[in-house]
Amino acid sequence: MPRPRLFGFPVSLARGGYSAELGYEVFCRREDAVAIWDRILEAGAPMGVIPVSWACLDIVRLEGALLFFPFDMPEGDTTPWEVGADWTVDLDKPDFHGKAALLRRKNEIRCTQVGIEIDATTAIEPGTLLYIDGRKVGSVNSSTWSRYLMKSLALCHVEPDVSAIGTPLEVRASSGTLPARIVRTPFYDPLRLRTHPLHERR
Repeated sequence: MPRPRLFGFPVSLARGGYSAELGYEVFCRREDAVAIWDRILEAGAPMGVIPVSWACLDIVRLEGALLFFPFDMPEGDTTPWEVGADWTVDLDKPDFHGKAALLRRKNEIRCTQVGIEIDATTAIEPGTLLYIDGRKVGSVNSSTWSRYLMKSLALCHVEPDVSAIGTPLEVRASSGTLPARIVRTPFYDPLRLRTHPLHERR
């Protein structure tokens, strides 16, 4: 099967990306990259297409609750069950690298991945600690101020027994103690209708 071509160049296309939007990734030969980049910007200019920085991508990936290693797995030995990624592991498969360790750790859930909204007008620094009634229950891993949602957002790890949606928290940031609450993620497009429309689901 011949490879698809974009602006005459052979490419591989993937529908995905790290933006929680209906995006596409273009894989091409190294020598074609600059020409393809320029043609994409030229073709997209009438629709407002512009290049953006990593800082912009980090905001949208966080709005979409997309995890980023190692920042959202700060323990160093985080398991898939602790970050809601258990669907990526099939323990019924024949032996594979790391399977024994995963089987050993499957029921050792030290933390739960959650999203929180903070009553603040800026991003809260990663590493900020979270408390309930004076007891430390977790910490902030990634954070941003969402201009689209007009909210201060963070991806955090908390103790499993306080991970329910709606749980109130205290965020002890450098700017002071701020109220926060655990909310459903992704923060943006929580039903993922933009990336997975109902008519495409099976």
